[in-house]
Amino acid sequence: MTKMPKMKAEKRDELLEICKKSSGEYLPSHHGKGSWATTYSRQFISAATDLWLLYKEAGSNWPVADLSRDFRRKNIRSCRGADMSFARVEYLLKSHIGAEIERREL
Repeated sequence: MTKMPKMKAEKRDELLEICKKSSGEYLPSHHGKGSWATTYSRQFISAATDLWLLYKEAGSNWPVADLSRDFRRKNIRSCRGADMSFARVEYLLKSHIGAEIERREL
């Protein structure tokens, strides 16, 4: 578990709350009714990216583990309602937030 100063911990908690409020199934508007192609909302992706960068800034060597732990602690589920295991957070990183992290780190 990465230790954070109080101000960063408060920001982490705010971002986790955004993830919780915007988690769950999100169906892009260009998909028709009955589509199974759920994904993560833009709000979720943005907050998860901010969390990743916050963990890194706090010195985390394992932001995937930190993100997974905090998602599970707050009962934040995947876009299909599954537990946010280490593997699911790795998928989130590779498929949804990785490019945004790279863009912001430049």
